Amino acid sequence: SNMTLDEKKKFIINVAFVVTVYAVLYFVFVYAIHWFMPFLIGFLIALALRPVTRFINRFVKSTGRGVTIFVVAAFYVVIALILWILISFLISQITDLVNIMPYLYFNKIEPLLIEFNEWITTNAKNISPDAANSISQVISSAIEYISGIIKNISISFVGLVTKLISSFPLYLISVIFTIVLSVFISVEYDGLTAFIKRQLPEKFNSAFSEARKFLSGTIWKMIKSYAIIMLITFTEIFVGLSILKVNRALPIAAIIAVLDILPVLGTG
Repeated sequence: SNMTLDEKKKFIINVAFVVTVYAVLYFVFVYAIHWFMPFLIGFLIALALRPVTRFINRFVKSTGRGVTIFVVAAFYVVIALILWILISFLISQITDLVNIMPYLYFNKIEPLLIEFNEWITTNAKNISPDAANSISQVISSAIEYISGIIKNISISFVGLVTKLISSFPLYLISVIFTIVLSVFISVEYDGLTAFIKRQLPEKFNSAFSEARKFLSGTIWKMIKSYAIIMLITFTEIFVGLSILKVNRALPIAAIIAVLDILPVLGTG
C-alpha cells in the first residue's frame, strides 16, 4: 500500500526528530559533559537516596527537609570516611610496593632472566650460532629495558602523583559543585521532577519512564553481578596469596580484582 503524503511527512518529521535528538545528545556528551556532569551525578545521587529518605520518613512521621538533608549529609560522611581509609591505606601500600619493586626485581627476577638467557643461548648455539646471537641480543635488550623501567619506577610514580595533585583543584570544584547540587536536588526532588515532566510531551514521558525502569533494573543487576564477580576474584586471590605467604596480599588482590573486569588484560 502506498503511503499517503501526510504519512510520508509524518515519517520524515519523526526521523528528523530522532536524528536531532541524537545529534543534540552527542553534542552535549562530547562538549558539555564537563559542565553537565555535576548536574547528572547530583541528580543520580538524589535519586539513589530517595528510598532511604522515604524509609526514614516512615519512622519519623515527618515530611520536612530536615530528614532529606540529614540523609544526604550522612551519605557524604560515609563516602568521605571510606575514601579516606581506602586512600590512606592504598597510598601506604603502593608506596611500599614501589619502594620494594627494584629490590625484588634486581635480587629475584633479573638473575632468573639472565639465567634463562644463558640457557637459551647455549641450546641455540647447537642449532645455529647466528640465531643464538640474535636471540641473546633480543633478550639482553629486553632485560635492559625492564631494569630501566624498574630503576625509574619511583621517579615515574612521583611524577604521576604530582600530575594528579596539579589537576586536583579542578576536580575539587566539580566535586563541591556536585555535592551542593545533590543537596538542592534532593530537597526539591518532587518539585523538580514534576516541573521537568510538565515540560515534556506525554509520549516522551511514558517512553522515558519505561526506559528508566528498564535501565535502572538492568544497570543495578549489572553492578551487582560485577561486584559479586570482583568480590569472588578478590577473595580467591587474597586467600591464595595469604597461603603462599606473599607480602601485601591485600592490595595485590584488590588490584588484580579490578583489572579482572578489563576485557583484554584480565587476571592473566
